[in-house]
Order: sequence, then C-alpha cells, then structure tokens
Amino acid sequence: MKNFIQYLTEEKSKAIPHLMHLAGESHFYSKNENDKEMERLNELHKYLSGDKSTVTSVGVKADGSPSFEMGHVINPKTGQKEFGVAYKGAARGYAFDKHDIEEKFGHSEGLKSKMSQLLEHGKKVMSP
Repeated sequence: MKNFIQYLTEEKSKAIPHLMHLAGESHFYSKNENDKEMERLNELHKYLSGDKSTVTSVGVKADGSPSFEMGHVINPKTGQKEFGVAYKGAARGYAFDKHDIEEKFGHSEGLKSKMSQLLEHGKKVMSP
C-alpha cells in the first residue's frame, strides 16, 4: 500500500536520473535525502566547472506535453555517445535517428512529429 508521501514525490528513474525539486519540495524529504541531493548538486557544479566529478554526462529534461528528455547518451546500436531524444511517459528508450523515431513513436502522429522536431533541432542547443 502506498503512503501519502509517495503520491507527492516523483519516483527516480534509473534510466533517466535527475535532481529533486529541492526549492519547492524539500520539506517532503528527510535531512539525509536533502544532504544526498546537495552532494549531487556539488558534483554537478564540479562537472560543469571542468573539475573531476562523479557526474559523467548531463541532459535536459523538460516536463509538459509530452514530457521528454534530450541529450548526448550512449547509443546501444553503435556504442558511441550520440544526441538522442526520449519520451518519459512511454519508457521506450532514446531515439537517435528518423528510423528510431518511427519505431518508438510512430503509433502517434503528434508525438512522432514533436520527437522528430526535438531530434532535429535539440542538438543545436545541447552541447556534448
């Protein structure tokens, strides 16, 4: 049975890890959990500053309709880090080219169109 706090917090995905919303929701978490998130923020700061860090890559996730993530991640087909887009709600994995877009999102013309545009234009604002 779920308790009330589980309805207020977002489950962390192992496939797409992200930081908590500390500014608005920190009162829902324990001090220990907040301390872990602050350490993750410090590691992100080190990474972005060019210092040695446990962070290995950074992507951007935007919520909305649809909720998506884009970034440079390892393409399992090539083993290389490539720009890709993923739809958070479907857990279908990253799409790296038009074939992947059709395979993963072809069931919905609207979603396919949006993910195609992200794939085409997102790399213009995302640095590897």
